[in-house]
Amino acid sequence: MREKWHFITAVLTASILAGSMLSQAFAAPMDYTVSVDDENHFIFYDFDEVQVRIPDEWEDSLLVLPEEEKVGFYHKASHESASDAGAEGLLFELQVTANGETPADDENNTFSVTGEGNEGVYAVRYPRYEQGYMDDPEIWNEWCGMKVLSPWVKIKMQSDSEEKTQTGVNTTPLDDMEALYSTIDTIQGTLLAKDTEGDETKVTLQTEDGQEFSFVSDSTLTWDISGECGDYVRVTYLCDLYGMPIIRNMAPCSSRESYAEGIKQVSGTFSENSDDYLYLDAEDGSFFELINRRAPKPEEYTEGQKLEIEYLGEDYDAYMVRVTEIE
Repeated sequence: MREKWHFITAVLTASILAGSMLSQAFAAPMDYTVSVDDENHFIFYDFDEVQVRIPDEWEDSLLVLPEEEKVGFYHKASHESASDAGAEGLLFELQVTANGETPADDENNTFSVTGEGNEGVYAVRYPRYEQGYMDDPEIWNEWCGMKVLSPWVKIKMQSDSEEKTQTGVNTTPLDDMEALYSTIDTIQGTLLAKDTEGDETKVTLQTEDGQEFSFVSDSTLTWDISGECGDYVRVTYLCDLYGMPIIRNMAPCSSRESYAEGIKQVSGTFSENSDDYLYLDAEDGSFFELINRRAPKPEEYTEGQKLEIEYLGEDYDAYMVRVTEIE
């Protein structure tokens, strides 16, 4: 099937924000055009030097607010309903700094550098804490539905070629641990191959855009490899993706299709809890691993407590929407 593109808008020259007309004097890096890839279900925001790809499920719920040197991507309903700055619906914010400085992480935000262009250093700001509006269940549900699709957001420099192939040669010295851990990243896709010889395991996965990437284990740096061919998995890796990245961890995760099935419910007994996950022994005998961050929930859990949980995704790596005490 031939890929079908629709060009929606020309270069941005004016926008309406909070009922007022913004100045047309935006810096050139924040001007953009929008196009839609119907076949693969993505929307592209093309800036002068950067491209932002979002899943098309976001289209009706997204609010894009440009400023002179940054542009924010928001959950519209949360942003319009929030009464405090801590829950303003920000998903992420693209920034450019003309002085060439790289933003530093702080207690409220993390930054990921996209690359350097003629206008400066481009970086993306991610809030550390969920910013969805929780007081309205319908708005919170919509926020959760957007948030789970964040792994399908891709931000890259326009100069980055999609045709890169793996060289098999890492540019990061394996004996420089600080440099090595600074390269940590994640990728998701369908596991195509998994071969083990001795202590070494090599895996190949295919991403949503059809690219295939191989990864190899290391006796000291790899701590877990789970999943079988055909599974949808997330790989956390070290080194350049286009060299020979080293597996830090691989495990099955929820797919875009499973999130599209909507909010599900499970009842069971609380097993254990951590900063990131809640573990539940379900009534049907299955075991659930749920991402446990800012979902509405009881203040504390006790072992053996009966819970009813609404979630998105699969029983492993599910995104918890809310928790209700049964008894």
